[in-house]
Amino acid sequence: MDSKIIFSKTVKGEEEAHGKTPLLFGDIKRALLMVDGAAAFGEISKRSAPSLRSVLDEMFEELEKGGFIQDKAKIANIPRIVVPAKMAVPPEKPAVNSASGLDFTAVSRAPSSEMLASASLASCA
Repeated sequence: MDSKIIFSKTVKGEEEAHGKTPLLFGDIKRALLMVDGAAAFGEISKRSAPSLRSVLDEMFEELEKGGFIQDKAKIANIPRIVVPAKMAVPPEKPAVNSASGLDFTAVSRAPSSEMLASASLASCA
């Protein structure tokens, strides 16, 4: 494995490192915990325990295939999709049905006392 590759944890790797998922255990989890997104593989190899150095490259390959880590250089080359912000659109006014002739959007006045008196006289006659 190239000693200059810088790995970073994926979302799956972060969840595993913080103990949210129990997918890895033992030496391979220790290898995952050494990934910090800044140190190259060669530096991590030097810092690791002597018993891990001989198999560290295999562990990193397994972590990469499992989706726990990824090459940081490949992340930077992924194109980002720009989504424009939604524009506020005023609601449409309902269409007035001219066939019925009813318009409930107009403000109406309460009947005056004269109107009520004349209506009651008309009903009595």
